[in-house]
Amino acid sequence: MSNAKFVNDTGQIVYKKDESGETYYTYGELNEVIKESRTINRYEAGSGKQSASFEYEADYLGRMQKMKYPDGETVSYTYDAGGQLKGVSGEKTSSKGKAEYSYVDKILYDEHAQRVYIRYGNGVETRYKYDEKRRWLESIETENKQNQDVFQKIKYSFDPVGNVLGYTNEASTYETTQAYKYDNLYQLISVEGESKQYKGKKYFGMSPVNIAKYKQEFNFDIIGNMMNKMSTTNLSGSRGNAYKKADLDYNLDYEYDSKYAHRLIRAGNRYYRYDGNGNITAEKDGPFSEEEEFIFTYNYDKESGVYSTDYGFGLDAPKETEQTNPQDLFAYRRNYTWNERNLLTKSTDKNYTVHYRYGEDGQRALKYTEEGRSETLYFNNFFTIHIPIYDKDNPQGLRVHKHIFVGNSRLVTAMTHTDNHGDNDEQKEKRYYYHSDHLGSAQFVTDWRGKQYEHIEYTPYGELWVEETAPGIDKLPFRFTGKELDEETSLYYYGARYLDPKYSRWLSGDPALGEYIPQAPVNDEAKKHNENLPNGGVYNAINLHVFNYGNNNPIKYNDPTGEVPFMAVTGIIGAGIGALYGAYKSYTETGTVDWKEVGKHALIGGVIGLGAGAASAAYLTGSATASVKMVYVGTKLFISSLGTTGYTSFEAFKRVHGRAGDGKAWHHIVEQTARNVKNFGEHMIHNAKNIVKIGHGSASLHSKLSGFYSSIQSFTGGKTVREWLSTQSYKDQYQFGLQKLTEFAKELNVKIEFVE
Repeated sequence: MSNAKFVNDTGQIVYKKDESGETYYTYGELNEVIKESRTINRYEAGSGKQSASFEYEADYLGRMQKMKYPDGETVSYTYDAGGQLKGVSGEKTSSKGKAEYSYVDKILYDEHAQRVYIRYGNGVETRYKYDEKRRWLESIETENKQNQDVFQKIKYSFDPVGNVLGYTNEASTYETTQAYKYDNLYQLISVEGESKQYKGKKYFGMSPVNIAKYKQEFNFDIIGNMMNKMSTTNLSGSRGNAYKKADLDYNLDYEYDSKYAHRLIRAGNRYYRYDGNGNITAEKDGPFSEEEEFIFTYNYDKESGVYSTDYGFGLDAPKETEQTNPQDLFAYRRNYTWNERNLLTKSTDKNYTVHYRYGEDGQRALKYTEEGRSETLYFNNFFTIHIPIYDKDNPQGLRVHKHIFVGNSRLVTAMTHTDNHGDNDEQKEKRYYYHSDHLGSAQFVTDWRGKQYEHIEYTPYGELWVEETAPGIDKLPFRFTGKELDEETSLYYYGARYLDPKYSRWLSGDPALGEYIPQAPVNDEAKKHNENLPNGGVYNAINLHVFNYGNNNPIKYNDPTGEVPFMAVTGIIGAGIGALYGAYKSYTETGTVDWKEVGKHALIGGVIGLGAGAASAAYLTGSATASVKMVYVGTKLFISSLGTTGYTSFEAFKRVHGRAGDGKAWHHIVEQTARNVKNFGEHMIHNAKNIVKIGHGSASLHSKLSGFYSSIQSFTGGKTVREWLSTQSYKDQYQFGLQKLTEFAKELNVKIEFVE
């Protein structure tokens, strides 16, 4: 279905239609979204549609104050004097009276705006400690003091460049350790883990009931392709395993297509085929035989006798499936169907046939499984409706998952039904609190009473290694890095792509590949782009590996949307609620987040609470945060000013602000040298306050500045100005650079165009 949009007199989108359904927007006096109503078409034609409406209320700074969910609950957010989120609570009135829910009682931050303490609504508390100099996350301790249960006691160790060497986690009922090793390119090459589970709280001399061990080793070629992955649990001292279904005993050697350097054609006994865009269209155990002819996937309507292609876009399906069952021919085979946007629309194997639909933003809106006819509708990050076949006649209606976010992290999931007849106790007793590790993985989950609900341990690429759950409980789907694990396919859904944890690869190529490629040097802007390719561009071999996850270092890097890896060890950033109207308004109008517009609406803290698409768009732009006063991203302090915005790379900055234009160039006041980037971080260097637009070419302001920075002055001690500056603080470099910029501009009688 083609997308359609309608805008009002001020250019704001008020109606949007896509393959998933329709969305209506209502705006307030400040052009902020105050209501969003979305209708999603159910997969089966006779099932009709499902609608949900959300209402938003912000203060004059653009901070979310209240959000009303479709079931009538109003969630309120409170802030401290520094603008940081400090509490989240809910209130719902039904036929049985008013109920109040506490999600977050209290959050405290240090002077670097990093979270140091949080008390959840169930009484559980978490404390964070950081390395004093580097501000890397050093430890996480989670406990319920009322009954002295320690749920997490994680201590991390690092090498000098931020690689995680290992951690220990000594909780009340389990002990886990993992140790990691890296090659000279900082690619993870081995991990060894041990987890002991005890029956009840452990005491001195107590023996564990299970000792789960595993070891994995990884080898790579010179261009970053994984060549071998060995995994085993057959280690001395291992006794039992807390996750019986864990399949961690295998040895995979990898073979790649000689014509496409990073296309995997075989891993162990698993073989792959691709379409022209590099999307996997089929995988099976055992080689594809030459007799297996391939045709486009099609749908056939028996009544009309009409054949129609299912996005016939380089998609393959085995010819014999027209008349035979593939499960009778192969031990394992799965076919994938993709649409013209390279989004997965169907997966088929001998167990499940799953259909997917997406909104205009590219985010998943529907998942339908033919076996059992179960269905999941994703209205946004906050609200999901699940429709399992056994629940279809439930008098309480459809199953609902409501999510509460702090920062970019899902902190709480509350379960209820669309028509629970005013039963507020259902939601009270079905609130689940996530206690994550440094990657954001759901490592521990507690229930509404503050007791253990789930305990999970992971391998580096997200395979489940240990899983302790109470029998008969509702299983939460959010696992590794906080992403949803699709039980039908065992793939993680990240937004832009799907991750296969066992084979440690994405199912499709990197949509951000174009950012790494140099442009034809036809003008100064292109030349400057080529001088500052993100992360070394195509000249850094790891960037060309379009299927790898986390730069082959999944312990250090997290990939929030499947496009741009972020360093995860910099700790928990203090962040205000982020259903932030400047960003949301920008997203609904353009499909991306214009952070200049966000600045006008005074975005506080990190991006949270945007819809699935808006949150994704925020990551795509590379912007991490903006602030009214000051905000730290990782370890670095932003300049104190309204709307100040930092970016993960110069390319991310240009995706928002565009080219400088003919005869002009973008100029960094604090130069983007390797030393400065290392000392101050990408977000400080590629900050909107640090980048200006100036004239470029001979006798221009840019050439005069370049000449001066390359010269030796009396105050530089025999060094060039550039070399001398690199020894100064960020503040001193900024003040010096701004002074010289202004001085030379006045001398040449030219203008400086500031971004903010």
